[in-house]
Amino acid sequence: MLDNMFRALGIPPEGPPVRKDSPCTTGDGVTDEERSLLGVALKNALAGPRHAWRKCLELEASQRAQGFAENANACQLYRESTIGTEVGRHCDQGLQLIRFQLMPIATDAFQRVFYLKTLGDLFRYRAEVASGQQNIDHQNAQALTTYEQAMTTAKANLHPCNGMRLATALNMAVFHHEVRKSTQDAVTLAREAFEEAVTHNDGLDALDEPSHSRGGKSPVLILQLIRDNVSIWTSEAAGQGQGSAVGSMRTMGKGGKDRSGKRVGR
Repeated sequence: MLDNMFRALGIPPEGPPVRKDSPCTTGDGVTDEERSLLGVALKNALAGPRHAWRKCLELEASQRAQGFAENANACQLYRESTIGTEVGRHCDQGLQLIRFQLMPIATDAFQRVFYLKTLGDLFRYRAEVASGQQNIDHQNAQALTTYEQAMTTAKANLHPCNGMRLATALNMAVFHHEVRKSTQDAVTLAREAFEEAVTHNDGLDALDEPSHSRGGKSPVLILQLIRDNVSIWTSEAAGQGQGSAVGSMRTMGKGGKDRSGKRVGR
């Protein structure tokens, strides 16, 4: 699917030359539909291999714990040589396309945030399958830098209720929690994004503004994901004896209402 998406944009998976009428050569940029399709293509191409990588890790650990070193070594070899290679290939394709073809012709801040967020995701995925601590650290550093650029651009240009801004905060928070192992940073960032959205002076009804759902990013859905993650992360921290990472945060109940009963979603 990812290869087909590249061809649709006039960019063969193997690289240049680019089709003459490609949006990457005409300077017209890509449409919201094309950009959304790219996001779906990347997600679908990487979901299976990343899931397989995690399952292989579990099986490998199980076999090693039971004393079956030969089986564990076979799992490790397959995981690194086959699954890791596939993940890396898809990530490299996405990184090449976005960094050198799409970012230079981004037409507005929304597109720039999307591309930067996606770059951060791809660097994070590469780090998941990287070998060697130096390489892992390098990929993580690139992910952190790119996520920070995405958040800076989003805060300067997009409404706090904008779905892309919220999605960027959510993904960066996940990166803090899962990769950097910093629950404090994850919860602080997620809570800040949540509170800025639901307490903005435009009122909670701003979440209904169609422009905030551009590209299919529903602000209400993302806010619910942020809320749920914060709840899970703070519970984990408390269970590990770290105490609450942050104070209380406003919640959304059924039907998209906050604690006061005011509607916050469609």
